[in-house]
Amino acid sequence: MAKESKVILGLSILFFIVIIKMCSSEGSSKKQYYQSKKIKNTTTKSHSNTKNKNSKSSVKKVIIMRKSGGVYMIPCKVNGVELDFIFDTGASDVSLSIIEANFLYKRGLIKNEDFRGTQNYITASGEIVENTQVILREIEISGLKLYNVKASISSEVAAPLLLGQSAIQKLGKIQIDKNKLTIIR
Repeated sequence: MAKESKVILGLSILFFIVIIKMCSSEGSSKKQYYQSKKIKNTTTKSHSNTKNKNSKSSVKKVIIMRKSGGVYMIPCKVNGVELDFIFDTGASDVSLSIIEANFLYKRGLIKNEDFRGTQNYITASGEIVENTQVILREIEISGLKLYNVKASISSEVAAPLLLGQSAIQKLGKIQIDKNKLTIIR
């Protein structure tokens, strides 16, 4: 019965988090809509004045992800080592299994000073697990370099590699269309 209670508690917490995110994203969508209207208005004005030297152009980078088993995989380099991650917008942090973390640690690519303690996480199945936190000094995604990215190390040997929000938020604005990831910087 205690295990069932933990599962119910985990699912309740997960449901609560999803509701909060939905409510906060609804408000931010309206805010983004109004901001985009302002941007469109100022863009129109700056195009009429060709002498405006302060206008910045955005750069788009398109990455084709590989579909595997119902998820999209994205190749990355973590501290110089090539790894394939699941592109997971629902994961709060980048996640490594103990196998990959041990591989990086033995080669000096994760150092003692990179470890940041532990934190509880809720898995997709609703289970609450304690993972080790680490800072990955560099993640490279198709030539784009992200620095000092928070990650968690799962004690599960078969845990999947997840490219979560701690990295995705550092990419800038993203658009996903099936297997096509567009990064706008």
